[in-house]
Amino acid sequence: MFVDILLVLMYVLLTLAVVAIVFSIVRTVKVRGKDFGVSNGVPAMRIALTTFGLLLILLALTFLTGSDAPLLINGEEYADGLWLKISDMFINSSLILLLICSVLVIVMRFRR
Repeated sequence: MFVDILLVLMYVLLTLAVVAIVFSIVRTVKVRGKDFGVSNGVPAMRIALTTFGLLLILLALTFLTGSDAPLLINGEEYADGLWLKISDMFINSSLILLLICSVLVIVMRFRR
């Protein structure tokens, strides 16, 4: 019963996140139009596309290197390889991004 509620909540939140992403993209394109490329001399579009591309590459690499070995969870074996790799991908990507942010904060602190 509790697991079913959590699964429904997960699907609702996933749907809301996808709708928010699509809405944000459509709104940004409508508001900014074609002059989205440079803002106050800063190449905003290039920075956004580079960040998005590097994130996709990171997610793909961590998915490919993720483990699909079965896990024993609450006495039951969980062996769905796809979901094991996806959860590994998100965990490892989060750790790598936290590490990158920490290094950048330290570098920017000592750069002053």
